[in-house]
Amino acid sequence: MHRRLPALALAIAAAISLAACSSTTTAEPASATSAAVETITVDDVAGQNAKDASAALKEAGFMTEYDAGDETVIMASNWTVDSTTPAAGESAPKGSTVVLHVSKHDDSATDPAATSDLAARTEAAYLAAWGVSSLTELAGDPSVTVKVAGITQWEDVSTGTIRVYVQENLTRDEAKTVGQNIWGLTHDVVPDLTTVVVRGADGVDVNYFG
Repeated sequence: MHRRLPALALAIAAAISLAACSSTTTAEPASATSAAVETITVDDVAGQNAKDASAALKEAGFMTEYDAGDETVIMASNWTVDSTTPAAGESAPKGSTVVLHVSKHDDSATDPAATSDLAARTEAAYLAAWGVSSLTELAGDPSVTVKVAGITQWEDVSTGTIRVYVQENLTRDEAKTVGQNIWGLTHDVVPDLTTVVVRGADGVDVNYFG
């Protein structure tokens, strides 16, 4: 009886081994239903200014960056999009980066400010409001608290916007007061004036929006 125990033990061990092998789990292949990467068609933004083009592409779901060659894009609205990478009409993954290839163009031939007389009309209306032929006549007048006697130049900037140059160092508040004074005394006569940019002797521009 005792001699048959080893044989019985071997049989039990073999059965356990077969059961273990049969219970081994086979790795399942990756699910074929994994979510596909969403792609978006790149819109044609060539000819637009870089700021607007970038905003449109971001709204569509892309990231953007500028390529201006050896130059640096500081104010995107001053640049024009020539092309993009990926190109317009191609598809790219949502969230990927579209490169805007940009350049500056001389638009003076079509810029309304190039032929505008807004600055001249505003200057004439302003002088008439003060009752003088030159702002230098206001220099030293104690009743004039706005630093306008130092204005030496009036310049058209863009539609509705002019810039005046003041040969004095102005604080930001003083510059805003000059712009407000100009707009306030002229907007009835020059209704298309919307913005006065005041540049003091320090070269800093301060905008006043009417």
